[in-house]
Amino acid sequence: MGKIGVKLFNFEQGWQDEDVYFSGEESVQTIINLLREKYSLEGYPIILSTFKRTLSPEMKIGESIDEGSVICWSFEQPYGSVLETPSTVFQVFAKHALLHIEKYHRDWEALIPENLGAGVFKNCVKTRGGKEEKYKVFILPSIGYPAVPPCVIIHPPLNHQCVDTVTGRIHFQDEDFNRAWKQVRYTENPLSMIVTMLKEQFHLI
Repeated sequence: MGKIGVKLFNFEQGWQDEDVYFSGEESVQTIINLLREKYSLEGYPIILSTFKRTLSPEMKIGESIDEGSVICWSFEQPYGSVLETPSTVFQVFAKHALLHIEKYHRDWEALIPENLGAGVFKNCVKTRGGKEEKYKVFILPSIGYPAVPPCVIIHPPLNHQCVDTVTGRIHFQDEDFNRAWKQVRYTENPLSMIVTMLKEQFHLI
């Protein structure tokens, strides 16, 4: 059985990999292994599904997946201080956060004192009808940061279509955001786009 090309689409974050090819004789576990290696997700459960059904790891790709299928995948993403292997992620995130605090946004603070790598927060205001509404915005590194966007939470939850009404977490599912993040994620300071988004889309200053 030959190679089968699929598109891997992250259901929660909204971003998509280029076409990926697998042998039809390989099991679905091969796809899970690829995702774990690429996005540093070792030890975290990954769920795969087509638009027809959920895929079990032991299924054969050639028997369960058609050529050109879109494979949706998701995982429980740990953020901030709960990361189990934080060293590299924390160092990179801390560097980007420090650039913000020193050069651009001096009112951002460390969520954990003396540890910028675990996340940062800012007391923000939003003006509505001449009245100021107060919010706190948290930015926490994802386990795959900077390849994976950070987690951004607004508390209390802002009334916005992109904000979860319970957790206050911003959902990054817009294709424009995905395209923009791919362009900035390995630049000197990709967090600048997050802060710009908070100002321009959510009007938080």
